[in-house]
Amino acid sequence: RAHLRKEEEEEEEHRINSPTMLWRIALFAILSNAGGLTVQALVLAFSLTSPVAQGMWEHLVQRYSINAFSVSVLYIPLWALLVYTINGLYLVLQNMLFGGNFKIQSSKHIHWDYKLIMKVFYNLSFNMTVVNVASSFIIYYLQSTIHPNWGLRVEGFPSTQEMMRDILICSLVAEVLFYHSHRMLHSNFWFGIHKIHHEFHAPIGLLAAYCHPVEMVLSNIIPLFIYMFLASAHAYTMAVWVCFALLSTQHSHNGYHFPFWNMKASLHDYHHENTVGGNFGTLGLCDWLYGTDVKWRARLASDQAGAKGLKAKNS
Repeated sequence: RAHLRKEEEEEEEHRINSPTMLWRIALFAILSNAGGLTVQALVLAFSLTSPVAQGMWEHLVQRYSINAFSVSVLYIPLWALLVYTINGLYLVLQNMLFGGNFKIQSSKHIHWDYKLIMKVFYNLSFNMTVVNVASSFIIYYLQSTIHPNWGLRVEGFPSTQEMMRDILICSLVAEVLFYHSHRMLHSNFWFGIHKIHHEFHAPIGLLAAYCHPVEMVLSNIIPLFIYMFLASAHAYTMAVWVCFALLSTQHSHNGYHFPFWNMKASLHDYHHENTVGGNFGTLGLCDWLYGTDVKWRARLASDQAGAKGLKAKNS
């Protein structure tokens, strides 16, 4: 009888865990693709969606007495800084060692000198620390003043379904808000601010957040993160979203298209190469709806046709 009861318990546990595993696999696939299908995206997607993640999160919350204020104003900005810096430097090293034939704009290279390095360093440091922390504090203060129930949750741990729901909705919200704010920055009135970001016509991943502080707030921080605060998402979901939002934007700006990567790098590299060429969004959805990706698609079709013709000629 004890043996039968054990079998029944195992069957019940399997029945409960099977859907959870399917949700976890789906979330892993979404996050991996968001990160560009790169090695680091696959590793992080697996790690952050694994069953071990809950125990690690609960340990951190206990050990560092994490609450809604500290996670919003201190730990999330710190996590963003770490992810951005480590992944950005990794991409620089990867491009140097293996970039060779995979650079999209093969004739354009950034000529680094001490003055340019320090200029980029000061800009990125200010945006990723002062602007991020100040913006997070203001958002936290406003949401807690206007509606106390808004803001990130720390208690418990989000289910895989909840994480997927919030990340998918946040992706769509970010696409709409980023597209329109980015397109606005290309207007005559705002381009004086946005031109700082376009100083590099063939950028690399480390330069994704190189921009004017006003642009950092209007076109990066608010579109990417406002939904999580308003929806009272879990802080762990926010941490996962921040990680892959940064991987995505750095991948888009990397300027290299390695085998098995998705087309994000090509899409946004064309935007930097042709300032008036469209491609204002992150997912490509709004560009498709508004027709602002027409020039890029024509360019892509032309390049593919040329590659096929060259292959046919050599065969």
